[in-house]
Amino acid sequence: MSSQVYSKLQAVEMDFWRRCLGVKMMDRIRFDSAFGEFNEKAFNSQYGFLEKIKKREKFKLKHQLKRETDPEEIGKIQYLLTRIKNQEREKKRRVIKEKIIEENKQKFAQAVFAGENPTFPSKKEQLAEEVLLNFKHLNSKGKLSKYLSKKQKKMSKHKKELDESNNSLN
Repeated sequence: MSSQVYSKLQAVEMDFWRRCLGVKMMDRIRFDSAFGEFNEKAFNSQYGFLEKIKKREKFKLKHQLKRETDPEEIGKIQYLLTRIKNQEREKKRRVIKEKIIEENKQKFAQAVFAGENPTFPSKKEQLAEEVLLNFKHLNSKGKLSKYLSKKQKKMSKHKKELDESNNSLN
């Protein structure tokens, strides 16, 4: 029996038992507000072991990529590797943002303790600080000039497109 037919039979059987027992369909727990808000710190502390598993999988995928000859499988493995790298990069970015927020909270608490008028930085100031940290990071790795040249090319491309669209309107 194929897996599709079997899964359809299971679904029919589940519907039968739901009707007989009067059980209503449950909502998805992760979207139900009755189960609380998502706490990333608690998740990371409880499921921190998943990071080790991800590292092992990444290592295995790299070795599998070296051995693989089928172009379709190579594409799949490369897709998985880039996805893992993007997840790691995004996690680092989130950690840095959290550190900045914690530093701002500490400054706020120190100002309150000192009896000064505390202020939180605006979104614009936070963004400027984030960009500054990004530039410092790129400069320390020697990639700042490459980043700036790519950014300049991108901006010139957008400027050309904007000029062309304005010329077509006139």
